[in-house]
Amino acid sequence: MNYYDIQCLAQINEVDGDKVDELVASMLENGWQGAPILAIPDSMLITGSHRIAALRTIWDRYNTGEYEDNEVLEAKAAELLNNDDIAYDVTDLVEDAFQSYRELNDEEPEFDFDEIGWIFEGTEVEQWKSEIDEW
Repeated sequence: MNYYDIQCLAQINEVDGDKVDELVASMLENGWQGAPILAIPDSMLITGSHRIAALRTIWDRYNTGEYEDNEVLEAKAAELLNNDDIAYDVTDLVEDAFQSYRELNDEEPEFDFDEIGWIFEGTEVEQWKSEIDEW
């Protein structure tokens, strides 16, 4: 999924403006690096508050023409915003994990954004666990 697929989803954590600024500079220089933002596209982000804030800053600057005088930055911003590796749809994985939890415990699980490893253990998302602080 790209930025436009997740742009309307709310951040799950407060963000540090300095970290967002660092991410903006890094993304424009190096492109998308690391794990994708985990998201349920119809409802929420699971990870990536700082990265979505950085992408929103890039989109705002791109959309208002701030990069028009710099063809390289304008092209990098457009490429970044359209990169389909930015986000990963985990809807089915979350639903499956919650269903398994309900069957084992006869109760609804609490969703703690700071501890998501149990949801994605043994799935394709596990490949990024060393990059996901919330794991």
